Amino acid sequence: MRRAVPGLLAAILIVAGCGRAGPGTGDVATSTRSASSTPIAACAASGPSNRGSASAVFDAGRQVTVLFGGATAPPVTTNETWLFDGRCWQQAHPAISPAPRAGAGMAYNPVVDRTLLIGGRSQPPIQPDYPEDAWTWDGSRWTRVPGAPKLDYPVASFDEKLQVVVVFGWGPASVPETWTWDGYTWARKSSPNSPSVYSASAMCFDRSTRSILLYGGNSKQIEGGISAETWLWDGSAWSNPHPAHVPGPRSQPVMVCGPRIVLFGGLTGGYVGQQANVASDTWAWSGADWQRLPTTNAPPDCCGNAVYDGSKQMVFDTGRDGIPMWSWNGSDWAIAA
Repeated sequence: MRRAVPGLLAAILIVAGCGRAGPGTGDVATSTRSASSTPIAACAASGPSNRGSASAVFDAGRQVTVLFGGATAPPVTTNETWLFDGRCWQQAHPAISPAPRAGAGMAYNPVVDRTLLIGGRSQPPIQPDYPEDAWTWDGSRWTRVPGAPKLDYPVASFDEKLQVVVVFGWGPASVPETWTWDGYTWARKSSPNSPSVYSASAMCFDRSTRSILLYGGNSKQIEGGISAETWLWDGSAWSNPHPAHVPGPRSQPVMVCGPRIVLFGGLTGGYVGQQANVASDTWAWSGADWQRLPTTNAPPDCCGNAVYDGSKQMVFDTGRDGIPMWSWNGSDWAIAA
């Protein structure tokens, strides 16, 4: 899958082809739709312009990555919809679109064959605000979803066990809220404990524990303001398993939500001059502990979203021009052919 819009101009990393949220944040379940149901006829002359805090997820029913929104410099949010088929970008031009926003939660629900977009932060000329709405994308049009909660910078992921989208974020009362969406109705969930983060965390469905995994993010209740906590949602409550090893405090990490969850980079603190403190390490989640993976190479930026499609993994950066694609081969990062 940021209250003061931190990292708004940070580069977006998206693992496409086999690899946020954001969000991000997108897990893939089996779909009965044809892989060629939404072909991209021709590549755009260029992909999305430089932007941060865009939202992206892999649409398994149509075999394309869907990217929405984001912010450019100076902070101006967009409501552009872009599609990536593993080969090239194409901008969609639906008749109706959600309001411009950055940092929205996004997840694909294979039960109803729709991509869900919820919340985020808009950047009007005077005062930032966050929309009280949610939308679904069916491959050609956006449709507003009634009854959605109002959440600031939420993260979302599809729960393969319970067949619902789980959404976590802070509501108007400035307290953490957990919601589910089954494709038709919303339900708020209660838990005796909950992550304290309000933005910039990463979330995936963990197939080893059959739970939703959440890591990192910004928190006002943690010393230093950045979380190093690991949380699991089992469908009824949040729990912190207190693994023996952790990647350390970080916000906006990239999380690859495949059969093996891989976490890369993130912001580790404030700024030194104009340069952010960033991480470039790679970790894997075993279901009980984090393990640092020794790598020779790494993508050039720390932060963003990751999507997984069960094929090969490619990382591309919409925060800069001319950045090559990267792939994760299970043991190292490499520039993709």
